[in-house]
Amino acid sequence: MINLMIPTWGKACGIAEYTKSLKQGLELCGASVTVNSPHLRGGSIRHLQHEYSLFPSISSICQLADTTHQVGGRCVIPLHSVMRYPQEHRQMAEAMDAVIVHHRLVAELAGLPDAMVMPMGCDPPFTSLIEEQQAVRKRFDLEAFQPLIASFGFLRSQKGYLELIEAMRGLRSRSPRMGLVIVAPEHAFGEQYE
Repeated sequence: MINLMIPTWGKACGIAEYTKSLKQGLELCGASVTVNSPHLRGGSIRHLQHEYSLFPSISSICQLADTTHQVGGRCVIPLHSVMRYPQEHRQMAEAMDAVIVHHRLVAELAGLPDAMVMPMGCDPPFTSLIEEQQAVRKRFDLEAFQPLIASFGFLRSQKGYLELIEAMRGLRSRSPRMGLVIVAPEHAFGEQYE
């Protein structure tokens, strides 16, 4: 039994969507999967979907891990965002049976060299029709073959949009036709850009 813990389950949230895909993939592999179940039995795995705005404190995460261990379960946590809190990362890592990151650089930034690296999965690519591409370029007033960078994700400071905009200035000085599209709805939790 795998229990996925995600406070934003069923809401417009990138991590909730990631969790939905993870649940489907685990079930395709034959795993029994629950979401946000308060009940856990021995041999179960609790998978805490961590993001700083989703859990009130590191101590609450560690308490969930402790409760899981008390019934003979195991607790793993993927770090979906890595801010500059290495002490908190170490505290979480000590409470968990495993910490998962999506790239080795994230493990380095988090100060967790023993974290398991599991690349971010994604849905199979879809093919866009030429007409659809043309409609998008027309909507954003882009030339037919103008170089374009697109970024998708919630409007949160740790997503790096300010850094992307700054980098775009340098790119445009070399390639004035370079375009940038940011598709970033507001996040339901936590701080926003002003």
